[in-house]
Amino acid sequence: MIDIHTHLWDWRDTPDYISEYMISRGYFGQRDGASFFNTRSLLSSMDKGGVDQAVVLPLRSEYYSWVVPNPYIAEIIAEAPDRLIGFAGVSPLADNAVSELRQAIEGLSLRGLKLHPPMQMFDPGDVRCYAVYEQMQVYGLPILFHSGSGPTQLSDRYSNPHLVDEVAVHFPHLKIILAHAGRFWYQETLTMMRRHPNIYVDISANVGKATGYGLLLALLVAMKEVVGDVSRVLFASDYPWYTPARMLELLQQAKSASHILPEPLQITDDDLQKITDGNARRLLAL
Repeated sequence: MIDIHTHLWDWRDTPDYISEYMISRGYFGQRDGASFFNTRSLLSSMDKGGVDQAVVLPLRSEYYSWVVPNPYIAEIIAEAPDRLIGFAGVSPLADNAVSELRQAIEGLSLRGLKLHPPMQMFDPGDVRCYAVYEQMQVYGLPILFHSGSGPTQLSDRYSNPHLVDEVAVHFPHLKIILAHAGRFWYQETLTMMRRHPNIYVDISANVGKATGYGLLLALLVAMKEVVGDVSRVLFASDYPWYTPARMLELLQQAKSASHILPEPLQITDDDLQKITDGNARRLLAL
């Protein structure tokens, strides 16, 4: 299994609105938050969920004064290089974005790019970002864009999945991942996937309040109905917000619940194998 979306950072650098949110939601119980933010804890969570490899993503926002540096990600990966894959972070509107990206990919051996339009306050279709997209297309490596509604402290202005349409039109060979599958904007996500075969989605954070798996089930069934299959759906936990074991449990529950549907819309064992492993291996060339 491959988890395409996890995070690690130095807990001491966490912005107050993030730490207060996580503590208030009981993410850590009685434990100190820092105990969750180390390689050992991530690997333990992966083991409990049966995950072989995971992508560790940075968070980069000068606008919100929260920067997880690329060298930090590289150091984390070096602690378990057989199990962890690092993505870079750059500010796509910065004058030095391409040079910083080259250093991260060629110098630090990171294998993808994470961009967070709401936190970095940019429109993905802004032509000033094109040099970064062009470089990633040349590398043949994916860009994971945050998409979907997020914390109320962040504006959703740049969260809509439709904003990557311009990117996919001009860079048809760029591997694009919509994190969270555009959570709550599923219609726009499905439209983007119908239009562009180079767009993938990850399933992280698609957790409902009633059944837990309801949103995930609706997303996967709609994917089969509208797109035709789940060959561009990627397993993701968004650790530490959720664990791989929890997301796998929801995926299994969605599969079981789908059996009341017509056969073409049912989630099969083959679908689960693609989502949890095969699709990511193909995308990441593992």
